[in-house]
Amino acid sequence: MGRPQKPSSCRADCSPSGRLKRWAAQDPARQQRCAITFGLAGHAWNDELALSRYELLWEVGLIPESCTQAEPERVTGLSMQHDYRHVLATALSRIRAKIRYTSIVFDLLPRYFTLLHLQQAMEALAGRPMHKQNFRRLVLQQGLLEETEQMDFSGPGRPARLYAADNQGQDNCYLAGAKSPLPDLVW
Repeated sequence: MGRPQKPSSCRADCSPSGRLKRWAAQDPARQQRCAITFGLAGHAWNDELALSRYELLWEVGLIPESCTQAEPERVTGLSMQHDYRHVLATALSRIRAKIRYTSIVFDLLPRYFTLLHLQQAMEALAGRPMHKQNFRRLVLQQGLLEETEQMDFSGPGRPARLYAADNQGQDNCYLAGAKSPLPDLVW
């Protein structure tokens, strides 16, 4: 007989984005807050606002820890113990701000690494993809790295050159330009 269908009134509006829209619908201040926090309605996406997004989703009731046991269908994802999700959102916001003007990413990498490993670390921290050639050009032009004679033979294809962080170049670290823009989000 198949899966039971959601009521027609719920089909379009029960998604997290639908519930967020309903929450903000009648209040211009809430609409403005959503637009700024999620980069909607002409506002630029700001990856440093992870904590603000978390707090807004908590307020709306879309975070598992913000709902009672009686309403598990209202949330997406799994619950985290204590306030770990808040701690994680705070850490993400802070590290995303720091990777723009410090060399903190090199503290998370082994002593020798490939440009691909560096880019993957930056993408993981920033939460978004970066244009490969632009990223490499930016990093190499800033003098942030020392090229070694060593190669990484672990991947398929041609071996990759290994690099090490250049401690003198890290004082002028600026990686904010390494991000490629995301497509416009629709509110």
